[in-house]
Formats: sequence, structure tokens, C-alpha cells
Amino acid sequence: MPKTSPIWEFFTIERKEISQEKNGKTVVSIIETCKCIKCNVEVKHSGNTSNLWDHVQGHHFSNYKRLKLLADGDKSIMSAFKLRRAIPAARLASINRKLITYMITNMKPLNTVSSEAFKAFCAELHPDYTLSAVDSIPDMILLLECKVRELVCQVYFI
Repeated sequence: MPKTSPIWEFFTIERKEISQEKNGKTVVSIIETCKCIKCNVEVKHSGNTSNLWDHVQGHHFSNYKRLKLLADGDKSIMSAFKLRRAIPAARLASINRKLITYMITNMKPLNTVSSEAFKAFCAELHPDYTLSAVDSIPDMILLLECKVRELVCQVYFI
């Protein structure tokens, strides 16, 4: 069944096999979880989207409001957000990560992405790409910073 809820813009489905011994036999179960593309947290979805909505509401509230408007069918308001579905969510997340990496490694200011020249450049590359939300950039930078800190902590010094 196709995923029609706008909440799927934030999640990818992951399937895991779990082996358990029962009565001397190995039973393999497949558990389906969803991974948030903004923070990489796994969320159980139990065949519906309630837990996914709860996660976005609790952790990404600015995006929750936008998605809720879309889910409720208010297209006139949503047109102002330029929400487009032509780019798959995982691809969009990858593009955003590369953009953030570029900005960090080249020490570009956050307002770079709000300039008209940058928006025109993005539109030329892919007409359906718009940065999800400029306010999500600090969240993405913080997430990358946490990953870098984890890697630095794993380095053994001699």
C-alpha cells in the first residue's frame, strides 16, 4: 500500500530480522521500524502513523505544524511553503547533509541559504529542491557536531 501521509517525508522504513529460540526451534521474526531522517531516531510504527506524528511533534515541532496543515488538506496555506514531493525524502536528506557539510567546512554563514542567488542556484540544479526549513539548519549542524564528537571520543591517543 502506498504511503500517502505527508509524515513519510520524514521517515524511511527499516526491516530487521530477529532470531529467537522457541521450543528448540529457531523462529525468525521481521520487525519493521521507521527511522527519522532528521535525527536518525528509530520509531515503531505498528502499521499506522501515530507514533511517527508524535515523534515529529515532540522533536521537530516547526515541521510538525507544516505537515499537519498539509495532512488536513489546507492547500492554499501549504502553497506558501513550496512543499514538493518530486524528490524522495532520503535523497532530500542527503542533499541537505551535503549542503550543511559544505557550509561547515567552508565556514559559510547560515544566511547563505536564504539569499536569492542561492535559491536561484538551487532552482537551476533541480527545480523541485527547496531547503526544507531554514530553521532546521542549526538542528542539522548540531547533529553533525554530535557525530563528530562521538568519532573524536573513539580515537585512541598514544
